[in-house]
Amino acid sequence: PSTLRFTTTIPITLNPSSTRSSGDNDIASTNSGNLITFVKDGNSTLTLNTRNEHWNGQTQVNQGAMIVGENATYSTAIWGNSQNPQRLEVAEGASMGGFGTIYASEANFASGSNFLAGLGAASKPVLIVGNGGLNIGDNATMIIQPSANTNVDKTYTVVAQISSRESR
Repeated sequence: PSTLRFTTTIPITLNPSSTRSSGDNDIASTNSGNLITFVKDGNSTLTLNTRNEHWNGQTQVNQGAMIVGENATYSTAIWGNSQNPQRLEVAEGASMGGFGTIYASEANFASGSNFLAGLGAASKPVLIVGNGGLNIGDNATMIIQPSANTNVDKTYTVVAQISSRESR
């Protein structure tokens, strides 16, 4: 297996250009039989405001935060391929989330990890998990991050398909 390692010591943001062409500032992999893992290391934040729907590998967030869509303006940001999603692992102390859409065949949030749910007036975060299920460790946290002018005094519904391997 191959690894694409991205280490952040300062906050890094990838934005689409003003023309927003296909493949614009995307992170992609072909996954032609050799599974690639994207590894996010470093204590700072990697923000992807782009449509990374051609990422066909696994994702491992070891440290810091990986944000898909930093605010409601970037709610169309994507991480992962909807037709070929792969495993997502978020380690203790690390965070994953945002205002965009994340595709995973299975999502594992370790004890002490965070899912950052960005909520906008017309947008909501989406974590789409396949048959591998959603596995949430003890003391994992969902942090709701409202955008400006968003009323958080509403009722929100959290929908999850829990893996049959673990019931919570």
